[in-house]
Formats: sequence, structure tokens, C-alpha cells
Amino acid sequence: MAGSGFDVDEDRLAQSDPDAGGRDAESAAAAAQLTAQVDHDARRRGAQWVADGDGAAVDVEPLRVDPRCQLLARKHDGREGLVDLPEVDVRLTPHLVQYYGLVEAIPPVTVLDASQHARGLAGEPELLSSAGRPALGVEIAVVDEAGLPVALGEAGEVITRGDHVMAGYYNPGVRTDLSKAVRDGWLHTGDLGRLDAEGNLWLVDRKGDMIIRGGYNIHPREVEDVVAEVAGVHEVAVVGVDDADWGQRVVALVTAQPDADPTALPDAIAAHCRDRLASYKKPKEVRVVPELPLNSTGKIAKKDLKAPLNAEAGAAGAAPAGGAGPGAAS
Repeated sequence: MAGSGFDVDEDRLAQSDPDAGGRDAESAAAAAQLTAQVDHDARRRGAQWVADGDGAAVDVEPLRVDPRCQLLARKHDGREGLVDLPEVDVRLTPHLVQYYGLVEAIPPVTVLDASQHARGLAGEPELLSSAGRPALGVEIAVVDEAGLPVALGEAGEVITRGDHVMAGYYNPGVRTDLSKAVRDGWLHTGDLGRLDAEGNLWLVDRKGDMIIRGGYNIHPREVEDVVAEVAGVHEVAVVGVDDADWGQRVVALVTAQPDADPTALPDAIAAHCRDRLASYKKPKEVRVVPELPLNSTGKIAKKDLKAPLNAEAGAAGAAPAGGAGPGAAS
């Protein structure tokens, strides 16, 4: 199975190391066992593999992944069971190479190679959440709103330059859906990220998803990660909704696990966020919805979520942030 893909995110693809099989028998056996789809971030996306606990290669149908990285899978013989993904990660990770790229900049833009994955398991776990370092011939930088480089470790927009970058969009003057642009040879990706001293890139969020409340910048992904820790939460999307007093307020929309009580989730989420997040980052409202809309690439369509919420806020005169809805975290 050397060279097969392991889909981590729309813009980040990891694949099994083609040389892994020759390193030792255990590595080859581990690679051979990875035969099912796994959703890394529990958002109905997909990946390629999971290992059976008894060491045998199996075909499995992925049924559900919860935010705590447990895959409910149906094996070829009809049996169902939970697979603990972190255990799979330990066996697979040292032989992965993952990269970050986008349609407008032919991948890879950055690469996290097998040696860096091994470092991540050997005591540098934060490295595993990185998108890696620039590929050969690729330049990247992280800049502020004025286009100036930010300090190491500080978040800003990721820009990239090189032969991999497109010349531009076709007929951009009449397009209203463009979130990226090429300026002076640099592609402004619309992704927010940060760099370390080694040149490793961490992706933080999408620039267009940023919530600004009372002058504070809030990354929805940070809030989503905390909400996803709550038992019973299946999927979560955090958006900023118009607010007359604060500019925007934080609203979390979640779907419930089949065995969860949806009426109890708002209060459980509020209590959990109260302990884990700064006050201005806490959701002021939590809504449990039947499902979250997806766009053509399988990502949650946040624009489709925000439009009706903003319409509600406008109709209600954009109620003050203190008028919190169900499950509000104070």
C-alpha cells in the first residue's frame, strides 16, 4: 500500500512512506493493516486506514467517529466495534509524510516529513499538529493586515511565493466569491497560521471565519476544539453573529451523538467552556441542530449557518450580548 493517501484535511494530506515496508517487519505489517477509512476531525470527511486489533488485515466500513477519536466500524464479517485511533496513530505516524497546499498553489507548499513525525512521537507532540516546513523552491511568510511579517509564534495570514503559485483567477473583476489574491507575486491564502524558529507552519484558522468581539480576535477552531470535548457532541461549528453592542457574539451549533440527550447539551457545553475558555471566547448561545450543512468539498458551510442567524439578529435589533440564549456561558 505504499504511496496511498491518508486524508487529514482538505488542504493537508498525509501519505504512507513508500520506504516504510523495507525498514522492518513490524513497520511493513503495520502498513499492511491500514485498510479502512478514518475521519481525523469527526466531520464526515474521510481518510483511508485503520488497523484491526488482532493484527489481521480487514475491510471495514466506517460508521462514525466521535470527537474523542473513537471509530465505530463494521468489519467485513458484519461485526461492529470501536477502534481507538490514537493507538493506530502510534503505529502509523512514524511512516507518514503530510503536506499543506491549495488549488491556487500547487501542493506541496509545506511538508511535514517522516523524521518530523518520529520526533513528534519521541517527545515533541506539538510538532504533529504542524503542517511542516516550506517545500523546495517555495517561500512562505506570515503577515499582518498591512502585509508586514509578524513575530515568530504570532498568528497572521499565510502567504506564499514561487513557481507553484497561480498567475491569477480568470475574469476576477466580476467574481464575488474570491477569498484569495496574488499581490506582487505572493499568494495571500486566506489561511491564518504561525511559524516557529525552524520554519514549521501551524495553521490556526480561516481568515474569513475570524470572530471579532469587542475588539478581540477569536479563532473559531479554538472554541470548536473545546466544545468537541463535551460528551454527546458529534459535530460543532462556531460562528460570529452580528451584535449591536460588541460587533459579533460567539454562537456554537452542534449535532448530538445518537445516544445523547440533546436537551442537556447546551448547559453541559456552557459549563465546560466556563472552565476552559476566556470569558470573551465563550459561546453566548448554543444551539443543537439536526445536521450541519456541508459545501462541495465536505467542509461545514459556515456562510450558510451565519446568514439566517444574522437575519435573526437583525430582526431582533441585534440584542445585547448579555441577552444570552439557551446554554449561554457567562
